[in-house]
Amino acid sequence: MYDLPGEADVAIMGCPSGVDFEVSHDMSGQGVVIQANDDRAWRAGWPEWRAAVFGFADEVSAFYAASSPKQPYDGEDTKGFHKFEAEWKRRRGRPLGHAA
Repeated sequence: MYDLPGEADVAIMGCPSGVDFEVSHDMSGQGVVIQANDDRAWRAGWPEWRAAVFGFADEVSAFYAASSPKQPYDGEDTKGFHKFEAEWKRRRGRPLGHAA
């Protein structure tokens, strides 16, 4: 998580030990297109996509709530993490680590 000065959101880069997908808005405006590195693609409408993202976000928040307290590594990590928490609350409507 990186704090981008002057931006409300953090930048979150891909994980080197996982699989990255590109998610973009469907040109029709009806949802998103999820593109894999091997050129496979899936379409999801907004209600389906929103439910999937919120469901995943709620699982992450529950995991975070059940974990031991975390301390960012340094000043830059601390800034990025606090900005991430603020973005989470703004987008999800409740703080990170709180039940749905």
